[in-house]
Amino acid sequence: MILNDKFSLLPVEPETKKLFLEWWRDPEVRPMQDSSLLPVSRGKCEENFEHWFLSESDSQISFQIMTPDRQKAIGIANLRSIDWLNRSAEFTIFIGNKSYWNKGIGKGVTRAMTELAFKEYNLHRLMLRVYSHNQRAINVYKKIGFKEEGRLRHTLFRNGSWFDTMVMSILSTDYLEGF
Repeated sequence: MILNDKFSLLPVEPETKKLFLEWWRDPEVRPMQDSSLLPVSRGKCEENFEHWFLSESDSQISFQIMTPDRQKAIGIANLRSIDWLNRSAEFTIFIGNKSYWNKGIGKGVTRAMTELAFKEYNLHRLMLRVYSHNQRAINVYKKIGFKEEGRLRHTLFRNGSWFDTMVMSILSTDYLEGF
């Protein structure tokens, strides 16, 4: 559990599934996370939620992002595809409640999860994927020390334009030395 004045990180609760469904089906929220513009069925969304955030696995650690008073879930963050032997993982973050966008929560959660990955779980490399049109997220990742490793070209077609999927990473040595 991580608590501060902007957010709390707590284990994901099954009840969050209902909120996740609302967030995932919101046309303003989902394009930042997923390339599909097609509506997702309730069943598929619930299946995704359970697989991504509730499944018991050594290769995944998930948290729901809560308000500081722990009364309201506003998003989800996780470390997934954890490779304990090679000490690497993929970071994902999803702030579904739009009223909490642009308040520094994404940056705070990203920093907290990065620190957790390196200091508590002794990982060496953390990577993420972000669409090239999501400049707000890219700026946050760069401020924390993530560097672009490469691009998957033209993976997203949105509003008549093609966008890339950027692959970014940070190493424990960079983060712990203050990059």
